[in-house]
Amino acid sequence: MLRLSLALSCSLLCVSPALAQEGSDWPQFQGPDRSGASTETQLAWSWGERGPKVMWSTELGPGYGGAAVLGDEVFVLDRIAEEQDILRCFDLATGSEKWNFAYAAPGRLDYPGSRGVPAVTADHVYTIGGFGQVLCVDRKTHEPAWRVDLADQYEAHIPQWGWAQSPLVTEKSVIVAPLARDAGLAALNLRTGKEVWHSPGLGTTHSSPALLHIQGKDQVLLVTTKGRTGLITSVDPKTGQILWQHDQYFCRFPITAPIRIDDERVFVTGGYGAGSLMLKVARGSSKSWSVTELYRLEKGSQVHLPMLIDDHLYLMANENGTDSPRRRQNGGLMCVDLKGNVKWRTGAEPYFGRGNSIVVGGQLITQDGLSGTLRVIEPSPSQYRAIAEANVFGTETQRDEHMWAPMALSRGRLLMRSQDRMLCLDVRASQ
Repeated sequence: MLRLSLALSCSLLCVSPALAQEGSDWPQFQGPDRSGASTETQLAWSWGERGPKVMWSTELGPGYGGAAVLGDEVFVLDRIAEEQDILRCFDLATGSEKWNFAYAAPGRLDYPGSRGVPAVTADHVYTIGGFGQVLCVDRKTHEPAWRVDLADQYEAHIPQWGWAQSPLVTEKSVIVAPLARDAGLAALNLRTGKEVWHSPGLGTTHSSPALLHIQGKDQVLLVTTKGRTGLITSVDPKTGQILWQHDQYFCRFPITAPIRIDDERVFVTGGYGAGSLMLKVARGSSKSWSVTELYRLEKGSQVHLPMLIDDHLYLMANENGTDSPRRRQNGGLMCVDLKGNVKWRTGAEPYFGRGNSIVVGGQLITQDGLSGTLRVIEPSPSQYRAIAEANVFGTETQRDEHMWAPMALSRGRLLMRSQDRMLCLDVRASQ
């Protein structure tokens, strides 16, 4: 737990002041510092087979977009059929819809529905739709303060499954990935939407930009493919200047963002047979950078971030090749030490699918990607041990129900979604 606290303290150095709210907020993709870790305490996991109390439930259009929470408001980017995207704001306590803003976004995406998670500040909500519309919506007027169409402004082509990223808010900019020939990443002014900088073209991706503090410097990392080459690129968040690149890791469709291990190590993982690798980043005296590959793993996490707990990584080793029941023993939740040694893997029991994980109070909280089953796991390098489990969505089939959306936790309320419904569960110690 001491190591987890130190890791949180280091990673919080990267959080924009606009998003650095109290620890109980979950204002963006994967929480306060985008690592999936929460500092909340006074939570209860001993709720028995019936699971935690459902405070409220609301219907959503099909999709994969998760929730962000600031104060007493929950924000989700939803999608209406093949016509509109809609930013919806709910009351955290009751689930009543307080307001929404819809805009035209005609067309059909493979794997239909919403994608990313909004980023919320005191005054605005930032979203990226599947067709590349970046919006800044005023929280008081519920109208756009500005909007940028990535396809139009950067002459970008829609990626395989649409723009599936979550916006990254820094001190003065929101960083997005246009994925255009001449603009891989771009920083837009928080207040006006005007471009601050853009990087050279980096190829394509379905991963979100990650703000990591490495070798004493904030860096924005993005994993992409460019033709038959895979790129891991680091840029300066203030200027867009490329600091370093690694071109020896190829993932056909990058989705998972890289994570920070410590001040010199970065872990990258992906599906489609790409596996995982650990990189060591060094900074020279003349501001030069070097990157060394420490080791590789055969398995990788296709969709969601691994969780770092007490010098061990916990990741869902599930992808296309392990979908069939007879192949699920090759997947499951996996525990790996920081030297690349696999300590255990659950295989098919349980399998977990392309589920999401977060860390709360030192416990690993998972949503099964097939059924939406909620599990609380006591992290240990010696064995898998679930201390609580509940089928909160009442799923009866064994097929993949595509419950891949990231979770959110705020003020003892756990937000989970299926393809058509979002639940708010009460996990407070005193209810």
